[in-house]
Amino acid sequence: MVINKINLLKMLNYYQQQAVTIKHNSVLILAGAGSGKTKVLVHRAAWLTSKYKTDSIVMVTFTNKAANELKSKVNKLVGRQYHFPWIGTFHSLAYKILRINYSVADLPNNFQIIDNNDQIRLIKQIISTNNKYLNIIPNQAMYYINKKKDYGNRPNVLNNSIMEYLYKKYQQLCNRNGLVDFSELLLRSYELLNNNSMILSQYRKQFTNILIDEFQDTSYMQYLWIRKLITSKNNIMVVGDDDQSIYSWRGAQSNNMQIFLHDYPHTNIIKLEENYRSTNNILQAANTLIQHNNIRLKKTLWTKNNNCRDEPIVIYYALDQFDEIKFIIKQIKLVRNAGISLDKCAILYRNNTQSRILEDILIQNNIPYNIYGNVNFFNRREIKNVLAYLRLIHNHDDDISYIRIINVPNRRIGKKTINKIIELANTKNISFWRASNLIIKNNILSTRYNNIINNFLNLIRELYSDVFNKPIYLQLNTIVMNTGLLKMYNHEDKIKNLNNVDNIKELINAAYQFELNYNENKLFLLQSFLTYTNFSIKNNNTSINLMTIHASKGLEFLYVFIIGMEEDNFPSKLSMSINKLEEERRLAYVGITRAINKLFMTYANTKFIYGKKIYCQPSRFIYEISNSILNIKRIYYHDSSN
Repeated sequence: MVINKINLLKMLNYYQQQAVTIKHNSVLILAGAGSGKTKVLVHRAAWLTSKYKTDSIVMVTFTNKAANELKSKVNKLVGRQYHFPWIGTFHSLAYKILRINYSVADLPNNFQIIDNNDQIRLIKQIISTNNKYLNIIPNQAMYYINKKKDYGNRPNVLNNSIMEYLYKKYQQLCNRNGLVDFSELLLRSYELLNNNSMILSQYRKQFTNILIDEFQDTSYMQYLWIRKLITSKNNIMVVGDDDQSIYSWRGAQSNNMQIFLHDYPHTNIIKLEENYRSTNNILQAANTLIQHNNIRLKKTLWTKNNNCRDEPIVIYYALDQFDEIKFIIKQIKLVRNAGISLDKCAILYRNNTQSRILEDILIQNNIPYNIYGNVNFFNRREIKNVLAYLRLIHNHDDDISYIRIINVPNRRIGKKTINKIIELANTKNISFWRASNLIIKNNILSTRYNNIINNFLNLIRELYSDVFNKPIYLQLNTIVMNTGLLKMYNHEDKIKNLNNVDNIKELINAAYQFELNYNENKLFLLQSFLTYTNFSIKNNNTSINLMTIHASKGLEFLYVFIIGMEEDNFPSKLSMSINKLEEERRLAYVGITRAINKLFMTYANTKFIYGKKIYCQPSRFIYEISNSILNIKRIYYHDSSN
């Protein structure tokens, strides 16, 4: 099949055509949100097939889903007879290079890829063999090892730290068993290319055209890997938008675009600024917001889209977070009554904790919802663990809760011990709690494990004594503080950039609000609260979408609601303390540019945290937009009927 170049370019605008046909050696496509960057990448690959073999074209992206989408769209353009063997993720292409050159890379021919769970198992295995590792948390060790690899660092033989020694032992174990983790894929393939000039020369000669998608999300090692393959004789095209660089917490370097321009000073820059998604007013808001960032390659989004009315951006100032959500519910009902499917709408928030009140009020209003990229609030692991303690404290015979938290936090109670408890319980037809007491009484286990189990039972008894007759939110607070959960999740949050502790705080807040509004018999208060935490509404194909702004990247919706636009929430307090304000602003920019027809932004005057009323200030991002945008409709809580 011969590629018809005229037809290939027919559906592209002038700048997209330039990007597809350019002959320059080094090209940066600065592609704004909704400007058709995927279309450009796909058409570029198709265009290149008229001159180059498909196995010389490399297209690199970040997810398997994105890679499959690129393959599918390229094949649709050029026909199935064309095979593109080098379209994939960084990890899949690194794996392919290692598979071909396994011997030179010092790997067995049957080497296996391991995921994070496998890494944790190996680290636990190492920890169990040496008492000096007892204080090391496996997740922390995994994070340390992966981060070292992401920056190209092998174990430092001159560094005698425990973590460095564990890294060395871990890598020795992987090498002995022919195991390769995801960070190792990139590092080892980079080392293969760096240390073997013949292999490097072979790939440099073969890969005549390298296309990189979402370049703003590349990490240090990914950039080194790319740069290693580039010479003056092959062509490199990177496509991305530094205004949408929001993943520094997982290793992305937002300044890689500037580094690329420094390393390749003769790079030709093509800007894709025409947006095919949003109304002019939404784009104007995005432009005026992002202009407050200093470190960026400048561009301005615009549109010729006249297919829909240019609605004003709605900014709602709520009395509190309940009023804020009620306003959104009212708007959702108007949307639904207008015949628009709810799956065309999304409620975006900065943190997962914000979904809890949303879920409550959506359930009350019988509106189905879908948590995108996450689980419902009360089904989150850290929430279920705290609630399991609460259940077991008040009902010692709750076997499900017992098994869930007997080793949370880690008490070094293994499966064998747990199985003995279960076997005895089944034999005697009693609960696990009662079986545990029998085991202690009859010294069935070793002294060490008898003491561990006994300490756990005493902890539950002491907690019951401490929380008896206290409000539920204070009971939860006592559980979190006295069981070691807070310490465990604080540590996990720091090393994995999670928000378990914030979720637990929101659980305590939920209990406070529940008790505040509870008008039934107080004897049933606890059971009613626990029933409430189990209640959910079944979603379907017409569910409204709930998600963090991070999870929304790459998606689009007719109606977008961005909630919680308060200082210290968005931008987050942490981001300002660690000089990440510009990334927070980029995150707001991503949220705004998800909207097609209409954008709502809301913030509250007060919020409840730990049962205390906190007064909030509007996010600076609200002012940065509204100072320059004329078409904004402000609604305040005292006139929310408008």
